[in-house]
Amino acid sequence: DEASDTTSHQELPGKLEQSSCKKGIIHVCTIILSLSLFGLTFSPIQLLFQQGIRLVAVVLTVAIIVTGRLEDRQSIFLSNRVIVHLGDISYEVYLVHWPVIIMWKSYFDLPVLPFTDCLMCLMITFLISMCIHLTLEQMFIS
Repeated sequence: DEASDTTSHQELPGKLEQSSCKKGIIHVCTIILSLSLFGLTFSPIQLLFQQGIRLVAVVLTVAIIVTGRLEDRQSIFLSNRVIVHLGDISYEVYLVHWPVIIMWKSYFDLPVLPFTDCLMCLMITFLISMCIHLTLEQMFIS
């Protein structure tokens, strides 16, 4: 029994190194996937046709979730406080973004939003969404 105990203790550091290396590779893959998704989504230059961007965004999002699941816990990206907060306000962003865009285009009489106007609409959308989340939604949750 002592011989088997010593061999299992000797194998342990090798397994820890492999596990640590695997986790490192998963973290790097998650970061690369996340940055790719961010770049494709928010690039001012149209890199792919609209349906192509949607497809790539869905595939990369699934890949991020799967790489987080491989560790039996969420990845660093998905457990990041900023990303969690964005997830918390995502429904408000969904509800608010379109009225903000329509009002902006109507007020400035724009048929198409230039990039700077898109950024302004995005900032206004997030501001309104955070206000709704921190007031109305939190009040109903508690």
